[in-house]
Formats: sequence, C-alpha cells, structure tokens
Amino acid sequence: MAAAVLLAAFVYPYQLYAESEEEARVETARFELASAVTLTRSQLGRMEGAAAIPSLTKAIHSFEIAVFRDAPELAEPWMLLGDAYLQAGQIQAADNAYEQSIHITRVNQGLFAPEQLETVFRQADLLEVIGDLDGATGREEYALVLQRKKHGASLELLPGLYRLASWYLKIDQPINARKAYQEAVRVLSGEEEAHTNSLVDAYIGLAESYRMERFPPEGFYQIDETDFMWQGGNPQVGRWDLSQGMFFGPANRALLRAEELLRSSVDESEEAKAKLSEVMISLGDLNMLFEKWGTAQDWYESVFALWEAPPGHEDPSDSQGAQDRLKDWFGVPVPLHLPLPSEVGRVADYPPDRLALGSVTLAFSLSSHGKVGGIDTVEMVPPRVRDLRFRRALRESRYRPQIENGKPVSSERVVYRHEFVYVVEEEDQEQPETNAPDGSA
Repeated sequence: MAAAVLLAAFVYPYQLYAESEEEARVETARFELASAVTLTRSQLGRMEGAAAIPSLTKAIHSFEIAVFRDAPELAEPWMLLGDAYLQAGQIQAADNAYEQSIHITRVNQGLFAPEQLETVFRQADLLEVIGDLDGATGREEYALVLQRKKHGASLELLPGLYRLASWYLKIDQPINARKAYQEAVRVLSGEEEAHTNSLVDAYIGLAESYRMERFPPEGFYQIDETDFMWQGGNPQVGRWDLSQGMFFGPANRALLRAEELLRSSVDESEEAKAKLSEVMISLGDLNMLFEKWGTAQDWYESVFALWEAPPGHEDPSDSQGAQDRLKDWFGVPVPLHLPLPSEVGRVADYPPDRLALGSVTLAFSLSSHGKVGGIDTVEMVPPRVRDLRFRRALRESRYRPQIENGKPVSSERVVYRHEFVYVVEEEDQEQPETNAPDGSA
C-alpha cells in the first residue's frame, strides 16, 4: 500500500501535465523503468541478481508496450537484466539479454556505436566463464574495433590495446599479444615523458610475449598410441632447433628499455621503486630461463642494493618494509616455467560426467641455478595415472631459486601439488576418496 501511494505521488504530477492518456502512460512507464533500474543496481551490488529479475523484466515489458520495443532507453536496462541473469546462474538468458542491449544500441546509434562497448565486454566475460574462449576472443577483438572507430590511433586507444593484449597472453597467443603491444609503443611514440608508466607496461608485455613463445605454459605434447610424450618448447619448431637469440634478444631489449625509462623518471615514490624492482627481477628471471646464471644473479643483487638504506639514513620502519618486499620476491623458490599438463588422456572426446579432477604431489630438490633434480612422487590420485608424464615435464621446468642477501641458494626439498583433469574409468569409481596434502612451491 505504501509503495502504491509513493508511486502515485511521483507519477500523478506527470499525469497532470500530460496532454493525453497515452502520454500519461508513457511517463508512468518511464518512471517505473527508472525505479526498476535503480533498484536493480542496488540488488546487483548485494549479489541479489535473482531477486531483481521479475521487477526489471516487468518494467522493460511495460516500457516496450508504452513506447517502443527498440527504444534507446532500454539498452541499459537490458544490460542490467543480463547481469541479474548471470548472478542467478542463467547463462543463456544473460547472453540473450546482452544481445538485446547491443541490438538496441546498434539500431539507434549505428553498427559500430561505442555505447555498446560495456555490454560487449560483459559478453566476453560471460563466454570466458562458460569456457567458450573462441567466442570470448571474438568479443574482445570486436571491442577493439569499436574503440578504433571512436579513437583512431590516439592515446585513448591504449586501454583497449592493453586489454586485448592481456587477453591474448591469458589464452596463450603471444604473437597476437605482441602485435597489440607493438601498436601501443607506436601510439606512445614521442610521449615518453608524459606517459612513462604506460610505455613501460607495453615493453613489459612485449618481453612477456617473447618469453611465452619460447616457454609456453604447458609445453608441447605429442600424442602417441600409449601416452602423452613431452616434447618441450614451441610446437611450431623442434625444441633443439630453437635459437635462444630469437626469443632472448628481443625480450631482453624490451625489458632493458623499460628499466631505462623507469630510472630516468622523476617519480621517486615507493610504488615507482617497486615497479623498477619488478622489471629488474624480470630481467633476472629471463636470464635464468635462458641459463645465463651470472647475469641473472647480477640483476637479483641489484634489487637488494636498490632497497639498501644509505648510510646514516636508516629508518627501522622503512628497513622492515624493504625486508618484507624482498622476502615476498625472493623468500621462497618461484616457478618461472612449470609446464605440467592440465589434462590426461583425450579429455575432449568425453562428456563432462566422464571427467574428474586428479592430482599429483611431487617433491624435488632445486639447485642455485633454478634447475630441478631428485624428483619423487609423494602421491598420485587416482593411482592408475602414470606419473612419468609429470616427472618428465617437471625436469623441463625452471625456477627462480630462493635468494638470501642477493645470493641464490639451493633448496633440499620443494613440494608441489598439481591438479589435472582425467577421464574416469570403472576402477576410478571404486577408489575411496583421498584428500591429497597441500604443497607449496
């Protein structure tokens, strides 16, 4: 009753000034839609999307009848309805709502209207959630097309380039990522002083693209009649035919350029110092991966030197903060290349109900050069899965070793637990459930 009175109090003035009953109906529908949108935003913020669906759907339907099905005012409500469906776990309904929002924007403002960008990003996120990486990639690429139409090759295009490049790295497409980062460098040409951090990010991304191309996350597996066989390296060429300079040189030059920009920057904040340190660590890691251990150690030592307080300027709180940072970076061994397979068997050939999550726990020693040795299988779940594929892949891995006072040290026993998807057989269903121990690398 109170809600009805409140609604009447707001709507009645519109009806007084309306010249006809039809106009009054339009104004009432417009008010109800605005109220539903405001309520939905609040409910989405509280993760109550399912509760928002009925009222927002009703308000949209009323507005479509009173005004027009493709009225421009409906683009945002349809997008929010998609968010509500997504929170409720109704994936297809969410995608349909996003499509309707995009359709309305295109009808009213053109095929490449930038106003649809926010909804396109939502579609990309949704497709990623359901595992449709090709569909998500298409949406991410289309989003950059929209931004190009609006911004051209201006600085405003940079966020779109960085987002798409990051997505390409996420789905293991380093060459496409590199093209986006190279374009970002061209856009920033002549803008080094005003946009140092942005240019640094582009060079870091370039280096990562070369590093990923040489050291793909899961390596390269060749299926034979009995098992997955580790081949290592890049699937485009044989591992032992790879030229280190083909990947190391460009990656190293990009990181050196990033380091040069940061050192020449006038920004002396703690954040700038930390970013410089992370670039220097990346240079050390890159040299470690390519077995240039002396140069890697020099870079790691440089990071320790960077955080040493000048004589006579020791501040206990600053010293503790520096030690905490160094501990975060170097306190434990860090995997730089750990190409363990995420699947065992021909997973793609089976429905989801035939798949399960297994795990292998491995213990190994680690040299001061970050090389793995003395591998021992602590536990395998299910036991029938062969551990050879994991041990073989682990031998190809590389670590940043633990570093004390700038010096790499060996580790006697590192424990790592890795999960993988496998095809369930009858003997697996008979196995009792086992809780594998947690491990840390």
